[in-house]
Amino acid sequence: MFKDKEFLKKLIAIGLPIAIQNLIMSSMNIVDVFMVGQLGEVEIAGLGLANQIFFLMILVLFGINSGGSIFIAQFWGKKNIKKIRQTVGISIVLGVIVTIVSFVGVELFSKELMQKSRCIQA
Repeated sequence: MFKDKEFLKKLIAIGLPIAIQNLIMSSMNIVDVFMVGQLGEVEIAGLGLANQIFFLMILVLFGINSGGSIFIAQFWGKKNIKKIRQTVGISIVLGVIVTIVSFVGVELFSKELMQKSRCIQA
């Protein structure tokens, strides 16, 4: 596997951007904690509550994309471009629906989601 230079080139071409994107997202979270940490403990707790909600939405979107990727790989192997486009479309529509429902839910139930009264005041 590691002797195949073509495979390694493809692996790096795919894996490096993903690794960089993950590094950027992790760095953003660290910077958030440092910035909010200057404000106090209650504010960090509020950030933690908000991040839990955000993480839940990301998990659902990741599941949709992972499932779509499996179908896309199968259709790619069968050289069925029509089904690939259909799967991409369905994945995008589902992702948009989940995002809109999550946004509306968070907006409507923000007080209930942030149950810690000291965090709501922050």
